[in-house]
This record gives sequence, structure tokens and C-alpha cells, in this order.
Amino acid sequence: MSKVGLWVAGGAVAVVAAGAAGTVMSGNKIEAKMTTETRQMLDKLAPLVTVQELKYEKTFTSATRTLTLKMGCGDTSFPLTWRDRIQHGPLPGFSTVGGAVIDSEFVLSDEVKAKLKEAIGLDAAPLTVHSVVSLGGDITSDMAMPSVKAKLPDGTQLTWQGLTARSVQKGAATHYDMAMPSLEMVDADSGAVVKMVGFKSTGDATSGKYWWASPGTATGEIASIEVAGKPEDGEAVKLLMKGAKFSSKVTVDGDLLSTAAEGSTSIEVNGYKVDKVLWQESAKRIHLPTIEEIALSFINKENMGLICQGDAGKAALEQKIQQVSAELPMKLMALLPHNPQYGIDKVAATYQGKEGEFGYSLGTEGVTAEEVKPGATNPMALIKKVVANAHVKVPTAWLRAIADASKGDGEAPTDEAINAMIEPAIAQGFVVREGDFLVAKASFKNGAATLNGKPMPIPGLPPVAPQ
Repeated sequence: MSKVGLWVAGGAVAVVAAGAAGTVMSGNKIEAKMTTETRQMLDKLAPLVTVQELKYEKTFTSATRTLTLKMGCGDTSFPLTWRDRIQHGPLPGFSTVGGAVIDSEFVLSDEVKAKLKEAIGLDAAPLTVHSVVSLGGDITSDMAMPSVKAKLPDGTQLTWQGLTARSVQKGAATHYDMAMPSLEMVDADSGAVVKMVGFKSTGDATSGKYWWASPGTATGEIASIEVAGKPEDGEAVKLLMKGAKFSSKVTVDGDLLSTAAEGSTSIEVNGYKVDKVLWQESAKRIHLPTIEEIALSFINKENMGLICQGDAGKAALEQKIQQVSAELPMKLMALLPHNPQYGIDKVAATYQGKEGEFGYSLGTEGVTAEEVKPGATNPMALIKKVVANAHVKVPTAWLRAIADASKGDGEAPTDEAINAMIEPAIAQGFVVREGDFLVAKASFKNGAATLNGKPMPIPGLPPVAPQ
């Protein structure tokens, strides 16, 4: 063989050897990741969910992981099996370049398959996931749940067009897209219908210190939601929501969580149309370690273990829950030194071209850790550190519309009669006129309350000049 031939042959051997080494390394990396992370995750759910069997059968180019979980405990427990078929990189299945390709699904016995077929007409696996792992470790997963058309035990007819989703995980960051074409339920007795069409959602999140409070954003839409029915003693009702859109944002600054969410839609009820409904909600400076401590006092291994100890365990669990619930108000006080605030910032509706709205917020400012220690709490001192605001704005045209819609067979009140009902409230300072609107604004700060900018005495509190 010539030198050139030797070089070519040597290069080919080197390429094959490198590919083989890459396949081995890829396979070992995937195995370590899937077995270690699985046990870490499931350890948090024990003993209600335990690993009954975890098998990892590996060949040179592929592997199969079969995970069988024991769900529940005692006589009501049942097995649930999940199987991953893995093709190792760097050439998984010789169809692409990457770290691995993984196809996952529930493994159902013939008996379970027959029951699903009978109950909900399901022929396919209830959930399948196809994942591609890049050489750099990024994971792209496509999830699918099949369509279902079934008659539920109570006679309700269910028609669901399935669900699809894709997630792309790059390190700590995850992006997802989700879609559900339609869901319809029809009550067999009354004929009442609930139908949702065109649900879509997309979002981004970054995992951090608190896996259950990941910073990120999400948006979504629902083309329509229809609810129709006729009560036994009443008129038929049809509610239709169209063009619903929503968004949310979660931020974490150190140990403090803040959220903001908003949504909008149009609503029509029995022919009466509200052109637009808008809502905005927010929470600020929520202390995550306190929330985590409270959650773990209810949901923990010891409490879950009591569920599996028969009647005696359930009685002991009920006693523990009562004790923890009694301690809850004092534990919640630990949130206050962080100046938390929650608000329904705005709920607005546009009717006949006029928009009305209301909103409120509630929080604290300046509470110290010393003030919320057990035995040191002074309710009056804490009240002075409460900050609250509320507002309402109603178009006067709505009063005319409400009067016309509610007159029945009689005559609607005249404009003069409507004004006569409004004027006493204006005279007493409960509302003020601002153009074509009736407005009320209330606030509470430093122990003092105001209504429309004027001091408002509160029973039980000493009069304090507003600041």
C-alpha cells in the first residue's frame, strides 16, 4: 500500500475511533444525567411516589431506560412505567449530529390500554416526547397528547383536540411554545356547553435558587370561550368571550419575588356586549424564604409519610396540619419587613364606547424585623405602617344604560331622577364629578385615611393628620 493509502486508511481509523469514543462518552453522559437527576427529583416526592424499578440497558449506540414508579401507598397504590429509547451521539441513529435523540412514552399494559379505549376512546399513548440533545447539552423536546372523544362516567360528552408543546433548554434558560386547538364539554342532562377554542402560549424562564419561582415571561391567547345553558328555573344564558390575550412577568431580586400580569378580552352575555375587559395584577417584594418555609411546613416527607400509615397516620397528619395552620398568621408576619405589596391594579371595561375602571393595592412600608417577633407585635404600630389605595371611575352614561336595561315593562327613570340619586353622594364627598365620570379615590398611610383628598376618620383609630 502506498503512503497516501496508509494515510487515508489511518485517517479513516482515526475518524472511526474518534466517533466510537464520542459515542461512549455521549452514552455515559446521558446515562449519568438521566439516572442522577431522576433519583434527585423523585426523592422529594417519597414516600407517595417511589422508584419501584429503574433499569438502564445500554448498547454501543443506544440505550433504553425504563422507570417504574409506585404511585401512592397501601392498597390504593399502582405502578406507572415510563420508557426512554435513547440513541447516542455524536451521530444518533445516523440521522443527525448531536449528543442524543430520546423518544419517550408511557408503557401501558394491555389491560390499561383496553380501559383507556373503553373510557375515552384513546388508541394512542396518552403522552409522547421526542427530545434532541445537542453536542453542547442543549435539549429540544416536542411533546404531544392525542385527541380524545369520550363520554365521561357522569354522562358528560368530552371532545378534546389534544395538545402539542415544544421546549428548548439551554443551560438554565428554557423557552416553550404550547397549543391546544379546542376543548368542548356537553352536559348530558341539561345540554349545557362549555367550549374553548384556540389556546396558545409561549414563554421563557430561567431556573435559579428557587425552582418553583423561576424568573421569566409568558404570553398567550384564547380565540374564544363559550358557555351556554338553561337553568331549570330561569332563562337560557349564553356567555361568549373572544380574543382573550394575556401576559405575565416574574422577576427575582435576591430573595424577593415580584410578578406582573395582565389580560384583555371582549365579553357578550345574552346579546349585551362589553367591547373590552382589561385586568392588571401585581405582587411586589414577596420574601421567598418565608413562602418556602410555610410551604414546607405543610408539604414535607414526614407529613407525606403519615398518609401511608393508615387511619392513625391520617389522624396524626390532621393534628399536625391544624397546628401548622394555627402558626400560619405569625409566620406570615415575617413577610412584612420586606415591604410587600399586592394589587389588582386595574380592572376596566368598555361598554357603549365608555370605559369604567376600579383597582386597589395593599402593602406595608417600614416594618422592622423586631416589630414582628413573637410577643413583640404591636397591632396599632403595625396598622400605621399599612399602605393602601383604591379607586373607582364610572361613566355617568352607564347609569343611563343600566336604568334603561332594568326598567322591564315600566318606564325608565328620567335623567333628572338619576341625577337626584347621585347628588347626595357627591354632597357627602363619597364621589366627585370629573367631566362625564363619577370618581372615588381612597388611601391609607401613616395611620390616616383620605377619601377624595379629604381626611376620613376611622373608628378605633386616633385622628391623625394625613401626610
